[in-house]
This record gives sequence, structure tokens and C-alpha cells, in this order.
Amino acid sequence: MSSVQQLSSFSFHAGSQMFIGAQALDHLPYVLHQRGISRPAVLHAPDREGTSLMKSVTDVLADCGMLFFPVVFRQDAVSLEEHTDAVIALGNVPARAAHQLAFQSGLPLAMVLTDLQNCTEAGNMHTGVFPDYLFLDPSAYPRAVPELTARTAVAALTMLTESLQQDRAHDISCCFSEAGIGQLQEAARQPLRSLQARHAAAEAALEAALVRSNTGAGTVSSVCQALSSSGFTFPSEASAVLLPLLLAQMDQHGGRFLFSVGGSREILRLLDEFVPSAGFPRRTDQILALARSTAELSHQHHGRDILRLFDTAGAEA
Repeated sequence: MSSVQQLSSFSFHAGSQMFIGAQALDHLPYVLHQRGISRPAVLHAPDREGTSLMKSVTDVLADCGMLFFPVVFRQDAVSLEEHTDAVIALGNVPARAAHQLAFQSGLPLAMVLTDLQNCTEAGNMHTGVFPDYLFLDPSAYPRAVPELTARTAVAALTMLTESLQQDRAHDISCCFSEAGIGQLQEAARQPLRSLQARHAAAEAALEAALVRSNTGAGTVSSVCQALSSSGFTFPSEASAVLLPLLLAQMDQHGGRFLFSVGGSREILRLLDEFVPSAGFPRRTDQILALARSTAELSHQHHGRDILRLFDTAGAEA
């Protein structure tokens, strides 16, 4: 009689080489030279964020005498020069477009993000297009917008908490989740207008995106994404409303992963720290109603999951 041994495994893709902190952009010429890149295209948007990042990157590349092709991103198709040998995307919207460019051309991809990013740029790694390099340098951040920093923190907190669900968590992903929540705790100790808080929230967002690229979107994030695609603004506002329902369900099922970051009480404390500064309209009843109707119409697993949240919490939409 033979016995069958069941093996379980876990694969975690860290994906990008990350450069985070003061003077992180100083490493850009080095990594380009290391890859033999000499004529990169720099994709940027004609807005405040794009202008700020473009100035910082231009200064860094000019100091080492590297040629580059500036490309202004607009909603129409983006074309690259014939001899372009890499794509550097500056800011949020160009980063999303750069994924498609890199996929089509096979060129190396670098992203330079700011504290205004909303967790989806690096999170696009779950589509199979991984940026080679990610840069997060506070010296390149544009003028502070506390509302956007708070919304970034709420979105990151939601993704990080979801990754701690008992059926999704693993010791490796939990390490990244704990690091991200630690960054949010640091951000909560500082004025949101300060560079320290903005950078901590941005780091937490990158940790959240990295975890999501490996564990997939959770229940709340899936519904928020569905609401956003239907035209609902401020998806992180929906996160703020639905996250307490998820925590109630997680408390009911227990689990050591949530306890490792201080339990649901600590997550709710952080949520209370950021939501007042996020400038959300007060639309709790509307969000609950939309979330329930979206879940009832969904044939995907997150639809059933969100309905279970309402049943667990006893919420009425």
C-alpha cells in the first residue's frame, strides 16, 4: 500500500529592481549603462507631475552625457524613434501606457513614480509585463497634495490588508504586507503634507502593488475596480467603506497573519487617520448599495465574496 505525500509550494515574483529613497534617481544612468542602453525614450505627461519628473531625469541623464528621446504622452498612440533601445516612463498615466509599449517592442522598461501613484502602476505586473526598474525618489515629487497622499494610503491599506486573508496569505507575502503597513504607520505619524509622510505612503503603495501582483486582487479591490470601471469616482472611498466589513469577516475567521500587524483594531486606526484628510464625499449608503448591486450582477468569485461580507457584517445596503 503506497502513501501519497502532498507537497505545497509558493512562488513569489519580486519582479523589478527597486531604487527607493533620497537620490534614488542617481542610479538611473548606472543601470542604463549596465544594460548597454544609450538612447532611451523618456515618456512623460504634459502636467505638473510629468514636468517635475522630466526636469529631474533630464538633469541626471545630462550630467552623464547620455542622449535620450523625450516623448510627450497624449491619449493617442505613442510612437518611438527608430533607434530607441529602452523606455523610461515618468509618472502614473505614462507608466500604464509604457506597459503596452514594452510588451509590443520588447524593450527594457523603467518607471519613475511619485507619491501620487495609486498602486495600479506597479500592480500591472500581474498582467505579465514586469518593469525592469522602479524608481521612487522624493526629490522628484511635485508640490504636496495631502488629499491624494491620503487616498494613496487608503488604497494601499486595503490591498495590504486583503493580502492577509487566511486563504490568500503566505509567510513570504506577509513579510511584504507587514513592511507596507509599517510604512503607513510611519506616514500616520507625520503631517501628510510632509515629504516623510508622502514618501512612506508611496513606499506602502509599492509594497501593496508587489503583493497584489503575486496574490491577485482581493474582494474589496475587485469591487472597487468594478465600480471605477462603471464611472464611479474615488475608488479608494469605496475601499474606506468596505474595508471594515472585510475586517469583521477576517476577525470571525481568525488567522495569525492579521494579528501580525496588530489586528483589525490597528487597521481601523490607520483608516481613521487617513480618511478625514482624503476629501471623500460622504456617500456611504450609495457605495454600499452600488457594491451590493455590482456583486449580485457579477458571475465572478469576488461577487459572491462581497455578498458574504454583507451577510457577515449584517450590513444593509
